[in-house]
Order: sequence, then C-alpha cells, then structure tokens
Amino acid sequence: MPINHIGLPTRSSCARRGSIRARTSIGEVCASLLVMCGACTSSENKSQSAQQPEGKDSVIAQLPAGSSLADSLSVACPKTGQRGSVLVARLDSTEAETGIAFKLLGDGAGPGVVLCRDVIYADLRALTAMMDSSDAIPVRASVDTAALRNVQMYVHEGVPYANVAQLAKSRRALFFPSREQRQDATVWPRKTLLHLKSAGLTQGAAYKAAVREGLLP
Repeated sequence: MPINHIGLPTRSSCARRGSIRARTSIGEVCASLLVMCGACTSSENKSQSAQQPEGKDSVIAQLPAGSSLADSLSVACPKTGQRGSVLVARLDSTEAETGIAFKLLGDGAGPGVVLCRDVIYADLRALTAMMDSSDAIPVRASVDTAALRNVQMYVHEGVPYANVAQLAKSRRALFFPSREQRQDATVWPRKTLLHLKSAGLTQGAAYKAAVREGLLP
C-alpha cells in the first residue's frame, strides 16, 4: 500500500480500498498516533523524573539521621543557594546631605551573602562589623555566637553564616528586603535609625518601616 511521508495511506490507496477507508478513517488513525505518542512521552517523562531527583532532595539524602537544621543548611546552601548582597546603612559624617553611607557586603558573585531556602544568610562576622563600625573600612569582628540563640546559623568552611532578618531583629535593626531582587536586602542598624529621627529624615520608606515594626517611637 503506498504511504505518504508521515506514514499515512495516500488518497489514491484509500480510494482504491474503500472497505478499509470505511472501517478506519484518517482521523481515527491520527487519533491513534496521538494516543501512542502521548503514552511514549509520559513514559519518557516519568523515566527522566526518576533518574534526575531534585537538588534539594539529593542534598537531604546525603545527611545522616538526626542531623540538625544547621547541618542541613551547611550542606545545602553552598550547593543550591543563590548569591546575593546586603547593603548596610552606616553613619558617615562625610555625607553632607544625610550623614548616611551604604556599604556593600557581597556583590552577587562572591561569597558573603546567599539566598538559601528563601532566606538571606550572610557572613556573620563581616555583617556585624559593618553594623557596629563607623569607619570607612570595617574590621572583621569576633562575635559571641552564644548570645545569638534566636538567630539561625550554619558554618561553611569555618565561616559562620547568619539569618540576616533574625540577626537584625536581635539587634533592633531594620531588615529591609529588596522589592526587585529577593536575594538582596538593606540593613539599617539602630543607631542609623535614631539618626534618621534626630535629623528629621522621616519621610523615607525605611523610617516608616522602622516605626511600623516598633523599632522607633
């Protein structure tokens, strides 16, 4: 029987063999082919899904029984996290207009800040130094992690990383996430917030957010 380039009987063949056309129309053949293709595709998708587990599940599988959340983060975040950045609003007398300058931790390419499981974590010592120091170049601080019981942390290559929102809250600072990039945020230390109030800089979004969260009277 002559067939065309997609494997269906040609019109002339169907015309000569009317009994076959009566029993099986072209539409029925096409429908059968679609069902067969759909079944093959479904089978292939299931096979690929079984062979390629999600990164999160594969990371969890590596952890021994009884592992803590910090252990889980130590394994997962360096592998599946997204690099981010944190700006710290710091007092700076050289800034004539506002008296505030912003220092960057992390640049979206290197270590220091990471978005992991929808939470921003940052190098604890570097971030704390930026929040505490008013110097142009902050010095990496030694931090007593025992005082941060309510801050989720994990350690990677000897560097402690802290949940930035929780760290800010523990220090009565404002954590102000970016509206455009979920891996970025700004931290306003308490002394910078107090400066906004004393300098009359009360119309900005950061000041209003600080008031809403009860960080400023």
